[in-house]
Amino acid sequence: MRSLSRPLFVLLALAQFFALAIAFQKPAYAYADPGSGLLFLQVAGSMAAGALFLVRSKLRKFFNFGKNHVEEQTVEQGQEIQQ
Repeated sequence: MRSLSRPLFVLLALAQFFALAIAFQKPAYAYADPGSGLLFLQVAGSMAAGALFLVRSKLRKFFNFGKNHVEEQTVEQGQEIQQ
């Protein structure tokens, strides 16, 4: 019986909290546009893209890919390829 009393107490406490929250709620004088969710997704996506860009640049700087990178020679039309 003792092992059942703690979960029962937690469940009753949560039920009381939700009952009080519903009983004392005030009306919200606001309007949520249907496009608000898409705005949130756009902001979250841009934050994720910015974070990935920062992590990539920090990793490149850490491993020195930016400074000692050897560029390949470009061959223009009409030039011979030297080996």
